[in-house]
Amino acid sequence: MDTQKRQELEPPFAMLDRYYRALDRWDLADLIDCFSDDATYGHPFVKNWRPELKEPFVRGRDTIRRFLIEARKPQDSTHRITGVGKLSLVADTEFLERGDYYFASVTGRTANLLASCCALFQVDGENRIQRYAPHMGSPYYNLPTSQDYIAKYTPLM
Repeated sequence: MDTQKRQELEPPFAMLDRYYRALDRWDLADLIDCFSDDATYGHPFVKNWRPELKEPFVRGRDTIRRFLIEARKPQDSTHRITGVGKLSLVADTEFLERGDYYFASVTGRTANLLASCCALFQVDGENRIQRYAPHMGSPYYNLPTSQDYIAKYTPLM
């Protein structure tokens, strides 16, 4: 359980932090409430869950809920936002449409494995996550580590 104090984040990053806190507590009601009704949610596990999908995204709050319950499942995890920013895509990519996105670098620990990702996301008018796509990149450690590694070596945001 993450008991350390975190710096207050401005919207929309506060919503992303709420999502990660709910994920770590496995508070499914709060987790799903972070998303708009028509949200698009990307995750590497989507293709394992539904191999027939051409891209690793699910759409709609109900489908996101089913994915989280059936594929993501509760885990002993801690996520911390370690940096934030904003970017504009000027052309469509394979998985993302052009437009303005917020991004956050995130360090996560699941059991004794450590990983990092860059989460690109958009929010709707009510500040709910409308589009979420984590991108695993370097460093993607997935190395065994002690339970307090993140607390010791990752700055709090």
